[in-house]
Amino acid sequence: MRSILKTLSALLLSILVFSCQKDHDPPATTPVANAGADQTIQLSTTSFTLSGSGTTTNGHITEYLWTQLSGPNTASINNASSASTTVSGFIAGTYSFQLKVTNSYGLTAVDAVTITITSGITPVANAGADQTVQLPLAFFTLSGSGTTSAGIITGYQWSRISGPNTPAINNTSSASTSVSGFVAGTYQFQLQVTNSFGLSAKDTVVINVVGDNLEDSLIAWYKFTGGSLKDSSGKANDIVFNNATVTTDRFGNLNNAYLFNGSTSYMRVNNSTSLNPKLISIMAIVKPNGFYVGLCHGNNLLSKGTPDNVNGFYALRFINYNNPCGSPTNVDNESSYGVFGNNNPVGSGAESFADTSLIKANQWYNVIYTYDGQFAKLYINGLLKDVRTKIITSSGNTQDLFIGKHNDSIYPFWFNGVMDEIRIYEKALDQADVTALNKLKN
Repeated sequence: MRSILKTLSALLLSILVFSCQKDHDPPATTPVANAGADQTIQLSTTSFTLSGSGTTTNGHITEYLWTQLSGPNTASINNASSASTTVSGFIAGTYSFQLKVTNSYGLTAVDAVTITITSGITPVANAGADQTVQLPLAFFTLSGSGTTSAGIITGYQWSRISGPNTPAINNTSSASTSVSGFVAGTYQFQLQVTNSFGLSAKDTVVINVVGDNLEDSLIAWYKFTGGSLKDSSGKANDIVFNNATVTTDRFGNLNNAYLFNGSTSYMRVNNSTSLNPKLISIMAIVKPNGFYVGLCHGNNLLSKGTPDNVNGFYALRFINYNNPCGSPTNVDNESSYGVFGNNNPVGSGAESFADTSLIKANQWYNVIYTYDGQFAKLYINGLLKDVRTKIITSSGNTQDLFIGKHNDSIYPFWFNGVMDEIRIYEKALDQADVTALNKLKN
């Protein structure tokens, strides 16, 4: 009897233990599939490997299954039921393969991998020809391109490799883009192009940014800074006589300009060989306070030579355009005027009249006259206002340069106003130079 009871007790204990173990088994969970990292494969290879795996928190992985989801043809998966398998029989293009894993609870999971098969032909990048650009300049353009014999170009990327500062590349992902915010110096930019097979190529371009040439070919330059009468051109054409009054310049700086009273004030520069150029540009930054009402109504900013028909004569003036010499002055019809060679009779010199841009009192003007051997041009505040064609020969003259008046007792053409800066060049400035001069703040 005691033996039977012992047997029954052991049986009940086994049942209880089994029951407790069954109640504490963890629930079945979904496995995790990993098809591996995306790959780019050269077409020259005969096969590639799909390296997958599966994990599960309980139970174990019982099955793997590879299938092709997409691609330019149907490739051969050599062992679709293995975690890792080779694939062959592919062509150039993009494929997607899926790995499905199953665990011992019958639960499944999937993951996909992208395989790009390239033709093995890299694209060609062209960053464009090396350039030399000249300050001042708001921007320059990088003009690149990319070609590929297989697929298409899908991406461009510009970057700065070297340079004296880091300018702004306005659209780094465009084949052509503008660059701004640069300084003088040598820059190197790189263009990377990528094709539809993920292959890329690079090319570089050198941009040499040179300083402005606004001080090149100067023969006289009067800044009047601090009341100075020195010539800053390096030609030593200093002002040797002056009875104008030092005053405030166009930016409000004291003692940086000169006031001419319109009746007695003027300056004089001794004649020199350098002041007799074959080509010329004259610039004056001025503010008229009033206008000369004497015979022929001229307002002389500067001139060299008298009378006006002397060879080598040049002048920059405000005049009453189309108003006869003996008529009353019309202060509402004052125009800018430049001439080189001579101007008597009218038309024999290289003249330019800005008759469409009338000059008003108490306003600042940047007036520039140029002659390049064929064209006489007149610019007002950086804008081209007049172009005239005239071919003349100038042999120069031995007379002094006068500022603020004409050296003529009958036609003194006194200037009434403020002169801030004067420049004379032995060349014809172009539009870029004129634009830059109009922006300068000395």
